[in-house]
Amino acid sequence: MATVTQVTSITSSGLTYIDALLSNSPNWNYLTPASNTIYYTFSVAGNNESGNSDILSAPLAFSTSQQSATRTAMAYIAQLTGITFTETTNTSLAQVHFANANIDGAQVAGLCSSSYNYSYNQNNVVTAYEASAYIYMDNVEWGNENANLAAGGQGYETLLHELGHMLGLKHPFDDSPNLPTAVDTTAYTLMSYTQVGSHKSVFQEYDIAALKWLYGGDGLAGTLGVNSTSGARWLAGTSVVDTLTGTSANDTLEGDGGNDILNGGAGTDTAYYNGARSAYTMTQVNSTTWTVAGAEGTDTLTNMEMLRFTDGTISLSSLTADTTPPTAPTLTVGAGTSNARPVFSGTTEAGAKVEVFDGSTSLGTATANSSGAWTLTPSSLTDGTHTITAKATDAAGNTSAASTAKSVTVDTTPPVVPTLTVGTGVSSSRPVFSGVTEASAKVEVFDGSTSLGTATANSSGAWSLTPSDLAGGTHSITAKATDAAGNTSAASTAKSVSVVLADTTPPDAPTLNVSTGSATNRPLFSGIAEAGAKVEVFDGAGSLGTATAGANGAWSFTPDVLSNGSHSVTARASDAAGNTSAASAARSVTIASTLNLSGSTGGDTLTATSGNNYIDAGAGADTVAFSGNRANFTVKATSAGFSVTDTVGTGGIDQLVNVERLKFGDKMVGLDIDGVGGQAYRVYQAAFDRTPDLAGLGYWISQMDKGVSQRDVAASFVASKEFADLYGSNPTNLAYITKLYNNVLHRAPEQAGLDYWVGVMNSGGATRSEVLAFFSEGTENKELVIKTIANGFDYTPWVG
Repeated sequence: MATVTQVTSITSSGLTYIDALLSNSPNWNYLTPASNTIYYTFSVAGNNESGNSDILSAPLAFSTSQQSATRTAMAYIAQLTGITFTETTNTSLAQVHFANANIDGAQVAGLCSSSYNYSYNQNNVVTAYEASAYIYMDNVEWGNENANLAAGGQGYETLLHELGHMLGLKHPFDDSPNLPTAVDTTAYTLMSYTQVGSHKSVFQEYDIAALKWLYGGDGLAGTLGVNSTSGARWLAGTSVVDTLTGTSANDTLEGDGGNDILNGGAGTDTAYYNGARSAYTMTQVNSTTWTVAGAEGTDTLTNMEMLRFTDGTISLSSLTADTTPPTAPTLTVGAGTSNARPVFSGTTEAGAKVEVFDGSTSLGTATANSSGAWTLTPSSLTDGTHTITAKATDAAGNTSAASTAKSVTVDTTPPVVPTLTVGTGVSSSRPVFSGVTEASAKVEVFDGSTSLGTATANSSGAWSLTPSDLAGGTHSITAKATDAAGNTSAASTAKSVSVVLADTTPPDAPTLNVSTGSATNRPLFSGIAEAGAKVEVFDGAGSLGTATAGANGAWSFTPDVLSNGSHSVTARASDAAGNTSAASAARSVTIASTLNLSGSTGGDTLTATSGNNYIDAGAGADTVAFSGNRANFTVKATSAGFSVTDTVGTGGIDQLVNVERLKFGDKMVGLDIDGVGGQAYRVYQAAFDRTPDLAGLGYWISQMDKGVSQRDVAASFVASKEFADLYGSNPTNLAYITKLYNNVLHRAPEQAGLDYWVGVMNSGGATRSEVLAFFSEGTENKELVIKTIANGFDYTPWVG
């Protein structure tokens, strides 16, 4: 049991930064009956502290938010001290009371009023001890600050200050001993009135050291702290170098920051470190002295038996000297946030510190986890090649050999800006972008800030990209290049690209007017269409020709001569995009022109007149005679027949239908390309591999007009000297067929065709003249010859 002296005096630690904060009221460690629970309440019903002249108004209950913040603070000090704080609405049970009130003094933001009572026997042994504390937050001068007790605010710091008084802490300037002025600030203790920096949300290092001295971190009357069951203490250091000496009991010493000296004295003493075991290196100096090195510094321990870490407690006696270095760590180089900051990783002994080197320069250290895995991202490396190694150091300070070196090349230089050319693509909306940049770089093309896609430059740096369809309008196109190291160039010079989308809307149907009467065979068609459109005029389904509408849409067209009779004429317009309109309303045109001539069903000879004739010779082998020599006329095939134009006289342009021959003053022209004349021409050219002479062609046409067959003509040619000179006097069938391929079709024979015709001739299936006729009228030869005789062929008529 405690004595009167103990409960009425202060138990000093011998350390000024602790003792300057210690008060003897209230001293919760002496509560009777012994308990680790302190009750607190927010209720003010029947809870007025009597006789406190500093309280100028009736206490008011904390708001909901004030209560919530206070609960947070109580949980924090419970964790720090080990005391259990329990909220109650029973004011008689409560030992700590919270309320708002008007506190005397304009500078007073909060007040803790505490008291204690005790009883003792004739031996001065305390038989009963009780304590209470009333914590007031000013709601007048400091009402705004205290209304919000959220952590980080002035109100919350004031609350922690008053809770410090409730726990037995005093101002560092009250009563002796006092803190030096330099450390009598809120940077070291919240019990100070000198504010330094922002408002605090936790107790500072001197506060924590004093609370650990009082309560030992394990609550009221625990194994550590004032009035502990064993007399043991928790001595906590500060952020500077401290010398801590324990008692004869089983103390806990905590150096905190700095290179501290810890002497446990008698008992089984524990050095406390606020980190995992793997973060510290323990080295035995002699039988009673060890050093412990970690992030806080290197402490020297004497007469210490135990080490307590956040992940467990070990006995110093269990540590034996380790002189075996770990195996060299593995080393892998991975991609990092940039080419200059690669990620180094690997495996080594669990808990070992791994130091990575660039040559002999350290890039930093990492600690291997429980599986031995480690990773390190260095500060930015310079451009160039680096030789990277790693070494591992275990907890005993043994360092491994270096890992196998890795070569790392750093490139932070962006590639050159790509050139950008805009070329024609498959459509105006899909131009081809191309240019040159660094070899193998990825080139991204942008329309403004929108990516159109990427392309990879080849080994020469050339690249090209065809985007998806661009929208109509003007586009600002740029390109950027990114090299293998991830460096991206500046944008290229912008190119302006205009996209005109395809026009798929057909124009309106043109209007159609017909002028001049039926006496003419070339009426004038005219109307209005879309400006610039091509207007095609039709007679039924047959095209008569085209005209182009002017800027005002007007168009006109005079066709070649029309035949006598009724014609249904329409017009369609096609715009520049190729869209064609519907047909105009049909116009019925009746032609009854004296310039139009008609033949009978027999072989007629019709004479062209002055002007533009339309001549339909009808059935039979018909001839149209013209006044003048052949050189004064041009003959041209049309979709319906032929047109003959008098280039020097008044004959005009005549349209001929169902006409087989033309007769001029000096020559004739064969138009029966698929008839007798065409057959004679083809077999003549096939036999002698030359253009027929006009007289000879005229002779053979006359013979075939009289009924001689093409095969008979072919037989005559085969029997001629010219044929023998060209093919040989008696060629083999193979040689003959080969010559036919060469002379008629002007190519080498394909094997299948050659074998076929040689086989036919060898079997007696066809004579040489019959095979010549077959070649002459074959599709391939007709397609070759038509290029020459499509507009007719001249010959001199035979008059014998």
